[in-house]
Amino acid sequence: MSAAPDLLRLRGELERRFGAAILPRPGQGTQEARPGLPTGVGALDALVPGGIPRGLLTLWTGQAGGGRTAALLRAVVHACAGGARVALV
Repeated sequence: MSAAPDLLRLRGELERRFGAAILPRPGQGTQEARPGLPTGVGALDALVPGGIPRGLLTLWTGQAGGGRTAALLRAVVHACAGGARVALV
């Protein structure tokens, strides 16, 4: 079973709620190339050269208690402090 229909439905809902804050899908519309967002977590930034891609859905996975939520929240705070807009779904 493909998750693609669910992702398209989610994207549509985000576009309805947040309008222009949601960027076009890669390959659609005019979207200038922008560097990824650094997380502010040195070890994680080393694993993701170029940072977290912008304008794309990014899924964070791992074991329970492994620090996913803490790392994600730190990345969100770091990105927002740098002036980025972040949607955490």
